[in-house]
Amino acid sequence: MAGAQPPPCRVCRQRPAEYTCPRCNARYCSLDCYKQHSERCTEGFYKDAAVAELHSIRAGEAEKAHMMEILQRLHQQELGGSSDEEGGEGGSDRGGSDEEGEGLSAETLHRLLAKMQAAGGDAEVSAEDLSPAELAAFHRALAAGELSDTLAPWQPWWLTEEAAALELGVGGTPLVVAAEEQASAAADGEQQRRQQALLPVPPSRPLPPLATLTRAAPSPVLRGQLLDLLYSYCLTLRRYNGDWEWEAADAADTLFALSAVLTAAAGGGAEDGSTTASGDEAGGDAASVLLACVQRACRPPVGGAELRGFAVSVLSDVAAMLRLGRAVVLTALMDTSRLVEAARQQLEGGGEGGRSKQQCKELRRRLVAAERKLLFLLSWANELPAEGYDRLAAAAEAEHRRHAAAGGHGGGRQPPSSTHAGGAASKMAAAAAAGAIGAVEGGWPPGKARVLVEELA
Repeated sequence: MAGAQPPPCRVCRQRPAEYTCPRCNARYCSLDCYKQHSERCTEGFYKDAAVAELHSIRAGEAEKAHMMEILQRLHQQELGGSSDEEGGEGGSDRGGSDEEGEGLSAETLHRLLAKMQAAGGDAEVSAEDLSPAELAAFHRALAAGELSDTLAPWQPWWLTEEAAALELGVGGTPLVVAAEEQASAAADGEQQRRQQALLPVPPSRPLPPLATLTRAAPSPVLRGQLLDLLYSYCLTLRRYNGDWEWEAADAADTLFALSAVLTAAAGGGAEDGSTTASGDEAGGDAASVLLACVQRACRPPVGGAELRGFAVSVLSDVAAMLRLGRAVVLTALMDTSRLVEAARQQLEGGGEGGRSKQQCKELRRRLVAAERKLLFLLSWANELPAEGYDRLAAAAEAEHRRHAAAGGHGGGRQPPSSTHAGGAASKMAAAAAAGAIGAVEGGWPPGKARVLVEELA
């Protein structure tokens, strides 16, 4: 991608610093320089990332057996590499404890296998299942991105069965089960727990009525602005594999680069839907709005022309989200607002990420304006009727087909199966059909896969 020349690496001072430490924001050029820049950062990051990843990993018996093999091999390689770096001594002498010389100890292997068998092949691996030496090897492998091919790809939350079953009250908040209904709703408890684990948090307080925010009638361009925001949100989450918390300010930069709505809001555009010159492209008809979204995704600072297929495929994410209706759209807008707020708090907490003071001040101003705009759109979307969502979904589907036929990615993923009955099943089928995109399964396109530490593009 074209762009400004990055500053020199803080460690070696010889190569451009392409990456940023997520803890102290030091700029570095490679994994070797990252390891040298701060022992506190590396050890802390390895531990936090590994523990979080271990808690999130759920797989079948075959996958976990494969993971244990990889952990064992990586630990052996780590020990062998250390010996080579120290002069080659000990490369053939691997005596000592099982943990030091053979990767995963026999005791750990038996313990993990017994845990899997007891759980029917669906056990959750935790940090407590590994010895300190084994956990340290896993830390290093995660940080180096060496396990990226062994972990399950991220699945967008809006393509899950839990999203299809999501329901919100009139005010946009989660439904509260009445006391007399709790007994009959016991079967729904597990579903609610899955939703809480897999989905972003919906609005926690009732959204204000639109009439309290503006006296004017809602502008028709708000429909185009919703398309713009949903596209920007979906692409940003796919770029960050659903995990923007580590890099909220950088994710917000991506969001602003993609969204003409947020750019216009930061430039003084009115919240009620009227546009400025810079925001006109977000207020047109669906075709022009979505075309502009794809074009922004294919030029710096977001991407290049080689990503057009992926950019087109995100149109079906937008369609899938709109097919699921108000509850999912409100949850997405709320998560966008939460991302913006987290970025502002990160900047206020000193996480400049290599930006100048003036750049930080400008980004904070844009973030505050974006929060106001998102609140307005949340209230407007909460009052948009179901047929309004259906029309927008149909428009997004049509644009996806048109761009795919013109040379974008046509979509090759099989729709996920649904075990829900009734309305949730039909909603899931519609969203799955709309979301059968051809992007790399659950993530950024080939060559752009994010590595935990080394690539923070």
